[in-house]
This record gives sequence, structure tokens and C-alpha cells, in this order.
Amino acid sequence: MATLNAPNAELVGLSLGMHLIKTEKAACCHTSLGADNQAAINLLQDELSVPEHYLVKDILQTAQQIRKQKDDKNYKLTIR
Repeated sequence: MATLNAPNAELVGLSLGMHLIKTEKAACCHTSLGADNQAAINLLQDELSVPEHYLVKDILQTAQQIRKQKDDKNYKLTIR
């Protein structure tokens, strides 16, 4: 069984949050998701071009699905 370090645990939380946002019907213009671990945020930023980390890949894929689902040019999704 693998153990989770702090950045990975934070990425799991972000991934779960992204899936909740994906199912939320009321969020029509802006959604914000916060993380308190700089290493997790850096992983997301570093791997935007070619995500290799499976949790980062899941978060980025879910973000793309949310963008397509909302189908609104004014919709903003912020991870901070």
C-alpha cells in the first residue's frame, strides 16, 4: 500500500473538489478551489504541458471537462 505525502494528499483533495464542481449545476460563472500546499500547486503549474503525475492528469482532464460542460466563455475555474 502506497503512502501519501503532503502534496499527493492535497492533489487527492483537489481532484475530489474538481469532481464535485463537475457535478454542480448552480455554478454558472466562477468557481474557485483552494489548496494550502505550494508543492501541489507547483505540480499543477509545472505539468500543464505534459502531465505525467496521475493525480495531476486527472485534475487537468476534469478541468477540461468542466470547461466543455459549462460552455460559457465567461466561466472561470481558479485553483489557488
